[in-house]
Amino acid sequence: MAKIKTIIKTKYKGMVHDLSIEGIHAYNIEGLSVHNSAASSLCLYVLGITKLDPLKYNLIFERFLNPDRISPPDVDVDFDYNRREEVYNYVIRKYGADHCSQIGTYNKFKARATVRSTVKALDLGNDWETFIKEKETNPSLKKPQTKNSLDLADCISKQIFKKAKNIEEALKMSREFRDSMQRYPELLECVRHIEGTISSPGTHASGLIVCKDPIIEHVPLRSKNGVIASQFDMKEVEDLGLLKFDLLALKTLTVIDKTLKMVKERHDKDIPIDDLEPNDPKVFAILNGKNATKDTRGIFQFEADGISKLLKDIRVDVFEDMIVANALYRPGPLGAGIHEMYCNYKHGRKKIEYLHPKMGIALKETYGTIIFQESVMKVAVELASFTNAQSDTLRYAVGKKIPELLAKQKELFIKGCVKNDISEEIAEKIFKQIDYFSGYGFNRCLTGDMTVLNKLNNKIYNLKELAEGSYGVNKDNYIVIDSYLNEEIVEDELIEVFETGEKEVYEVELNNGVVIKCTLDHKFICSDGEKYTVQEIIDGDLEVLYE
Repeated sequence: MAKIKTIIKTKYKGMVHDLSIEGIHAYNIEGLSVHNSAASSLCLYVLGITKLDPLKYNLIFERFLNPDRISPPDVDVDFDYNRREEVYNYVIRKYGADHCSQIGTYNKFKARATVRSTVKALDLGNDWETFIKEKETNPSLKKPQTKNSLDLADCISKQIFKKAKNIEEALKMSREFRDSMQRYPELLECVRHIEGTISSPGTHASGLIVCKDPIIEHVPLRSKNGVIASQFDMKEVEDLGLLKFDLLALKTLTVIDKTLKMVKERHDKDIPIDDLEPNDPKVFAILNGKNATKDTRGIFQFEADGISKLLKDIRVDVFEDMIVANALYRPGPLGAGIHEMYCNYKHGRKKIEYLHPKMGIALKETYGTIIFQESVMKVAVELASFTNAQSDTLRYAVGKKIPELLAKQKELFIKGCVKNDISEEIAEKIFKQIDYFSGYGFNRCLTGDMTVLNKLNNKIYNLKELAEGSYGVNKDNYIVIDSYLNEEIVEDELIEVFETGEKEVYEVELNNGVVIKCTLDHKFICSDGEKYTVQEIIDGDLEVLYE
């Protein structure tokens, strides 16, 4: 560990580079934040199916339905937890039991479960061998008395970090797990074959198929404990073109229903819940902390300590701020520091700098930050003259990370920008910003002359070389660098290095002699496992995990 010894502002501004890495410190934004697309439909609003006016909140209809849409529209409906079964039975009665079925699922062996099951199956603790020997002297023994394999299974499986997606990632991240696999090579060979295979069938928690014909004419069925389910999973059912409903049960609706009934019983008063004022200063005073006598406990999606703090940082004063807070409080935006950027821009602590003035038109409502999928669509319409339908295709490509479709959309986006007198260079940077916010990001803010060591070939590259080259794109050019997790070194794959413009650069010297050129926004992982900016580390006299 080390501490910051000195910090010196350099004489000139420097070209700063960011690193995108995938692994233990990568944050998946999962296609940005998304609302139920059905809320974009004015027709559904007029029919009373949705309660949010899409015109008032500038929702894009093509987000719900358009001629170019790749997947069919989906209306997710939440029901009172205690009454979901009523709705399910109603659908069965209305359309017929032979026209409806639940959607089947298949559970697969994941890393930890694979290791645990395989260790026991291979009997690596020699329980059976011990049992046979003991049975020679004690024929009355019915089963092994030792549980060495079970204990060993638990021990090795716990060596896999929870964030490891598979066995191969676990081998990169955990030195203990690597040692165990070297000790038991037969185990490693087996788990590599077993991981990802189907372990057991299941039933989708809310998915229901409704068909005009008897279901059996289109999909094979299976029955377990009286529950009829498809043998095809959700994706296969959708590919067949069958209609899928999600009947979701939400306990919060049960709480609201009971609350309304209690108010009626105790005060003989009906509360028109759908007509409540969304911009109530008394509500905002609770959310932004001005009302110190109340807090957000028990408020759906706002009761966690983290989002409660975020609401205060945003200083909620309009209904839209609540929507933004809900969108920002996700691993991706939080990990990439988008919440801090939004607060700084909203409160004027930092000047909003756009790559092109037209981005100011598209992102005016979110202070220049890409928060929603609609943000991407608006940028595409404003800068590249996409139709709303075309922008939804871009939104889908970016969100789902489909390489072929993304490449095609990038080409169309850049061509559209060029036609609108936006330079190809600027268009490239704007698209890179869109793509960055949808995938993996860990903001480093380092200068181009900083170097990284590739653990796979022990070669050293500076960031400028990486930004100009194709490293990390070609699978033959993997670059794996060290990161830290809970004071342990783990390995992450470097995906991309890109320039983010000229910024004020500082030389940060640690007491172990290491000098790092970076911006004040650069974050180090400290001894408590959290990330802090350079200034926060100085103010808190924190220890940096850096050797």
